[in-house]
Amino acid sequence: MKTIDERTIQDFGDQWHRFTDNEGYSRSVDALKDKCGSLMSIEDIRGKDVCEIGAGAGRFTEILSQLSPKSILAIEPSKAISVLQRNMVKSEANVRYLNATGEQLDEIETLDYVFSIGVIHHITDPVPTLRAALRALRPGGRLLIWVYGYEGNQFYLALVTPLRWVSKRLPHPMVLGLSWVLLIFVEAYILLCRFLPLPLRDYMVNVMAKFGTNKKLLAIFDQLNPAFAKYYKHDEIIDVVRSAGFVNVKAVERHGYSWSVIGEKPADIQ
Repeated sequence: MKTIDERTIQDFGDQWHRFTDNEGYSRSVDALKDKCGSLMSIEDIRGKDVCEIGAGAGRFTEILSQLSPKSILAIEPSKAISVLQRNMVKSEANVRYLNATGEQLDEIETLDYVFSIGVIHHITDPVPTLRAALRALRPGGRLLIWVYGYEGNQFYLALVTPLRWVSKRLPHPMVLGLSWVLLIFVEAYILLCRFLPLPLRDYMVNVMAKFGTNKKLLAIFDQLNPAFAKYYKHDEIIDVVRSAGFVNVKAVERHGYSWSVIGEKPADIQ
C-alpha cells in the first residue's frame, strides 16, 4: 500500500500530464516576484546556482531560466519529469534534472538558492527535505518556500475540507468534471470580489483574475486532487524551517491566504 506522500506524488504526476502547458501571467517573472514578496529581489538570482524542489510541469523553472542564473537543478519526483523536460527544451539555461524527492537531494554546498513553491505543504514531514536543501546550500545560501496559510483561509477551509474528503477519493476525470462546475462559481466570485470586500478578495482580484481559463481550472483541480495538503499557521511554518537548521527565518503574508518564507544557511555551519 502506498504511503500518503507516494499517493500525493502520483496525484501530481497525473495532474501535470493533464495540465502540461505554462502560459500567460502564471509563467511570468511577475508571478515569481509576487511569491517572493519583500523577502528578496529576483535580480539576485542572476549568475547564481539555483535549485527548484518540486518543479512539476516547469512553470517556475521556466521563470528562473529567464533570470539568467548560472545553473538550475530542477527536482521532480513524479512522472511529470518528462513534461518538465519537454517544456524546457527551448530554454538556453543550463538545466539539470533529478527525478527524485527533495529529501534525496545529495548535493553538498553547491547551490546559492533553493526554491520550493507550492510543494512543502504537500509533504507530511517536510523537515528531511528542508535539511537536504540546507546541506546543498553554500554557507550563507538561501531557501525560499511558499506554502498555504491557515490564517485568512478559515472560511475557505470550512467549505473545501469536506469537499476534498470526497474529491481526493474520486477518479481524476470526475475531479476534472467537478472542477469545471466549480469554475463557474469561481468566475462569479471573482466578479463579486471586484465590488465587495469578500473573503480572499485580494487573491481573487490580484492573482486568480490574471489567469486564463485553463490556469483557473488548474488552480481548482490543484485544490481538489492531492492526497495531502496542510495549511500552515505563521509561527508553525517558521518553526519548521528553523528546525531544519536555517537562521534569519522570515515569513510574509501573500494576499491573505499564504506565506512566503525565507531562511539562510549559517555561515559557520559544520
